[in-house]
Amino acid sequence: MLHIHHGNRLERLADTLCEVIATPLGAPLAPETILVPNPGMARWLSLAVAQRLGVAANLDCVFPAAFVWRVLRAQDADLPLMPPAEQGPLLFGLLAAFAGADRAAEVERYLAADDGLKAWQLARRLADCYQRYQVFRPDWLAAWEAGADAGWDARLWRQVAAGRPHQGRLLIDLAQRVRGGRLAVEGLPARLSVFGLSALAPAYLQLLQALAGHMHVHVHFLDPCAAYWHELQAPRVAARRRRKWAQQAAAAPELMDEGADGHPLLAAWGQAGRAFAGQLLDCQADETEDYEDPGTGSLLQRIQRDILFLETPQATPLAADDRSLEIHVCHSPLREVQVLHDRLLGLFEAQPDLAPRDCVVMAPDIEAYAPHIAAVFGAAPAGRRIPFAIADRAPRAQQPLAAAFLELLDLPQSRLPASQVLSLLELPALRAALGIDEPSLPRLRALVQDSGVRFAYDAAARAGLDLPPSDEHTWRAGLDRLLLGHATDAAELGEVLPLPVAGSELAQAVGALAELLRRLRELQADLIGPHPAAEWTRRLLMALTLFEAVDEDEADTLALLRDALLRLAQEARAGGCAVPLARATIKAQLGSLLDEAGPARAFITGALTCCALSPMRAIPFRVVCVLGLGDREFPRRRRPAEFDRLADDHRPGDRVARDEDRYLMLDALLAARDCLHLSYVGRRQNDNAPLPPSALLSELLDVAGRMTGDAKALQVEHPLQPFSDRYGHDPRLLTYAAEWFQPASPAPPFAAAPLSPAPAQEDWTLEDLTGFVRSPARWFLRERLGIRLYRADDALADAEPFYLEGLANYAVGQRLVAAHLSGDEADLAYRRLRSEGVLPAAAAGRRLFDTAWRDTAAFAARLAPFLATPRADLLLNVDLGGAHLGGRVSGLTGEGLVEYRYAKRRARGLLELWVRHLAINAAGAPTPTRYVLRDETVRLLPPADAPVLLADILALARQGRAEALPLLPECALAYASAKDHDSGLAAARKAWEGNSYLDLPGEGDDPDVQVAFRGRDPLAEPAFTELAQRLCGPLLAALEDA
Repeated sequence: MLHIHHGNRLERLADTLCEVIATPLGAPLAPETILVPNPGMARWLSLAVAQRLGVAANLDCVFPAAFVWRVLRAQDADLPLMPPAEQGPLLFGLLAAFAGADRAAEVERYLAADDGLKAWQLARRLADCYQRYQVFRPDWLAAWEAGADAGWDARLWRQVAAGRPHQGRLLIDLAQRVRGGRLAVEGLPARLSVFGLSALAPAYLQLLQALAGHMHVHVHFLDPCAAYWHELQAPRVAARRRRKWAQQAAAAPELMDEGADGHPLLAAWGQAGRAFAGQLLDCQADETEDYEDPGTGSLLQRIQRDILFLETPQATPLAADDRSLEIHVCHSPLREVQVLHDRLLGLFEAQPDLAPRDCVVMAPDIEAYAPHIAAVFGAAPAGRRIPFAIADRAPRAQQPLAAAFLELLDLPQSRLPASQVLSLLELPALRAALGIDEPSLPRLRALVQDSGVRFAYDAAARAGLDLPPSDEHTWRAGLDRLLLGHATDAAELGEVLPLPVAGSELAQAVGALAELLRRLRELQADLIGPHPAAEWTRRLLMALTLFEAVDEDEADTLALLRDALLRLAQEARAGGCAVPLARATIKAQLGSLLDEAGPARAFITGALTCCALSPMRAIPFRVVCVLGLGDREFPRRRRPAEFDRLADDHRPGDRVARDEDRYLMLDALLAARDCLHLSYVGRRQNDNAPLPPSALLSELLDVAGRMTGDAKALQVEHPLQPFSDRYGHDPRLLTYAAEWFQPASPAPPFAAAPLSPAPAQEDWTLEDLTGFVRSPARWFLRERLGIRLYRADDALADAEPFYLEGLANYAVGQRLVAAHLSGDEADLAYRRLRSEGVLPAAAAGRRLFDTAWRDTAAFAARLAPFLATPRADLLLNVDLGGAHLGGRVSGLTGEGLVEYRYAKRRARGLLELWVRHLAINAAGAPTPTRYVLRDETVRLLPPADAPVLLADILALARQGRAEALPLLPECALAYASAKDHDSGLAAARKAWEGNSYLDLPGEGDDPDVQVAFRGRDPLAEPAFTELAQRLCGPLLAALEDA
């Protein structure tokens, strides 16, 4: 028997369902079968049953299409478990048909010059059409199979449906069985409940009626209106009707009464549910009604009550404290989420019994809002943190592992750039499989950078990219340098310059990198298509062994990927597709399968639920929030395909996308128990120009305006920025983000006071002191706090160099000067630099080298006389009054220390030289130092008090471990070099600020300096001038032109 239970509250319908299932079935272990529209409804219903009955067990929540296939299999046990004409098998069947020689001319034209993606897109759209035809137009398909239509889509259907059972044909056969009284119900449930459906295909509803003759079928229908509303027309349709009647009969003015059309929102938004309600009305059934009066305590309740009783809205002033319905106008999705966060905090404060689990946030496109929700809700401080969960997101949008696996399918066309390969190692699952620990990654990245790798595996790979077949800048050349650097201490082996790899952990990481590249190279070859789907599945399952899960989320993702691959092969087999398929086709279908997988896991978790605004999810919450209701975003614009015949042939019971979107708004309106929060982007950010809201919001405002007399009172216009001074002055603007409204003040210092003294250090190295004078700010961050900042020049370069600049130019110059001094031939120096990967490839690199070789020759000739005598190293062993200084100084000649830089004078280089100069003078006899620069030569005279000066620098280094000293090398030297205090400060400020016109950064632009001196102006501190003179004064006193 068919039972239809009507009600306007899902909670009351759940009560009715529990009363039904409380009656035991005949078999004690038989499951309770319930048809639900989506996983979200299944989740809510299971919780509702558990709350009412104490436990929810053995509930078989199934979707309508899956249940219908069960019924069809009950008629014919030979039918497969998966419908062969479901979208996936249909898609593969169409792909097989596209590969045939007799495809239609229309398909031939569309698929010209296709790499596989266009074929997948066409097959997907056609499969969607054919799938809907099976449910809503089985008569068409029967006529097509009888040869009644010669259209290309009909011919294509005959080709893919030949010899295969499909739902359309089976539904027609089932209808004949029903009419003949031959419906088989063995294996079907003894009782069936239908819950939460607001639409059902007519063929499915007829099946339920037929099953009702053999079992109890309970339909729990969420009915928004207790009155007869099944012939209600939208206001615009009714207006056209009245105008037509008024023209035909002037004596019918009473037809112009708005009350004749009932409630305008129900008329405008309810078409989708109205059609289903009309279908139910035609069924022979035992009907019960259980409607709950929402009351009139708030504007929201009044609207819900008017809809329930089909009453025309009446004007009543809006209470001052009535905020049950609000529309918020914002400048961006981010501002929508910020406003939402503040609104929820206000509701929680005003209603202590309200919890995050009582609220839902929906958006037509949840992917567009998910990053903003995560940023705003996730970054809120502890006192304002609202627990939240985002549902309905595709796995590849929230799991980097899934996205990375899909990207592997692009390997055949990848150049294997250094940054891409190293970014793969950011995946814990890949590192775990390779045995690389996370701390090794920065050092491994630095090694790859030093090895000169840019892209391509080897010379053959470069040739495949239409580039000269050379190993320069390839992984092969870089790995040779790294592996030989671990295996040998030799400085040169043939044309390879080994790059030293220090430590067993780093050596293991290099070996793992070599293994990863080997696997990627194999995958590049394996993934060159086309292949049949089964072969693609085998190869991709092998590719999945690259990863090893390190936590539950990654284990779930790997399982999801594995299931998607197996399903892909299963669908191809069910669709009879054995033809080779392009890689782009497989990637697109695999991505589609992943997007469909497991979307409701985060739905109703006890936290604030954020989800998509999707059909048949009218789950009740005390607070319902809908974001993204702009004119372009909602109702969603879905342009039907040109070959979609349903678009031009509407029948009762057909699903219409725009009608369903309108019904979603009705669901949201009726699901809110206390508050409905709506928002949209209603202002442009650049000029504040207004943007139109969704037509549905305009309709809601029309109705609310008639009920309150002031529609504007329901709209809240928010400022562009969350720190606007309108907050605090406009009573309708509320924010809890106090950090935006702190009194204007300088940023707090990075360290408000010196840290406790570092543990006493007795043994110091020369590198300690040179590192300190090079950058006291970096010394403090790294040595004491362990902070290493990312710098722009740390990024891996993926393009081969075409010229040299900055540090690369200086390094090459230094190398070439050394080659000149050693008497190396130009060809030898060129081969070494090319092996290091610092020069452009081929002829361009040779031309650049020849220019640099000529330029450095003159510098080397100027330097050579100072290095005429043999150079030696000095091992340091200096006692500095309780501290020991060790290290090595190279470059000592009979005339003293000689150092050179193929560059202009810089304070950092000069201060490092000063430390070495003091060290050799403190270690022995007075020794001068000569410093040869690109455009000058200077001398440092031996100071009489070298040990004292060196001990003073060591004392500064000790102090620099406890605090960031206002000691900046370039600024300090500029100050100390000036004639007086004022000009010195001006020179220091110039060194601090740089020259923006010439794009020359100042010392204040250094990331370490910016962090260490956050909230401070080191040049304005008295200690700056004192420290500058203390460090640089003795240096300048000893400095003279040579």
